[in-house]
Amino acid sequence: MPLIVTAALCIIAEALYKKGWFNWLRPFAWYAVPILYMHQAVIDVLAKVPALDHTIILWLLGLIISLLIAAGWHQLVKRVLPKKSV
Repeated sequence: MPLIVTAALCIIAEALYKKGWFNWLRPFAWYAVPILYMHQAVIDVLAKVPALDHTIILWLLGLIISLLIAAGWHQLVKRVLPKKSV
């Protein structure tokens, strides 16, 4: 059953992407893997700060900080290692 639900969600997401309804989500797709791996580390570090120890705040900051780190890394690599012309 989970495989069928996942396949259905992928088909629906592909159809919506082709219509252009969710183009604003494209940066999240570009950095999905770094966000996936970094958000829990960011949440664990920020949970040590008592003022930030709230589920919604930690979730948002985990997403935003991970996205900023991934985008910053992408820009750094793009500037340091420009694409070679073939």
